[in-house]
Amino acid sequence: MSCTNANGDNGGRGASLPIVMDLEPDSGTNVGFDKLYVAALQVSARNYGTGVLADGAVDASSAQSTTITVKTVDATKLFSVGDQVYVMDLDTPIPGTLTKVEATTLTFSEANTTVDIADGDELLNANPIRIKLGFER
Repeated sequence: MSCTNANGDNGGRGASLPIVMDLEPDSGTNVGFDKLYVAALQVSARNYGTGVLADGAVDASSAQSTTITVKTVDATKLFSVGDQVYVMDLDTPIPGTLTKVEATTLTFSEANTTVDIADGDELLNANPIRIKLGFER
């Protein structure tokens, strides 16, 4: 197996993305079948904050809206369609998943009837780490 860092040197801060690996699919006892194991190690304190804040309070019992207006950070840089969103300090997800993400608006697949959101509450991505794999032959 060979490994190449496509972006070159990263100033001693570890590997930068993307990393290209050649698994040699034409050799070994199981030609065409290779295993690739992915692992990660975090050496500092975890902080998965987004900086995306609710712009205005949402009363779930009366608003029952499928959209939330946000401020401070472009939401498209931190959220994607299909993501599940939590309010910081609450252990309950906002109902549904994201169906549309704009810089200042998040649109959900279900109306929010259960989670009250205060003005300025930080919104978090339930799965902030993604590993994207692509395969070619």
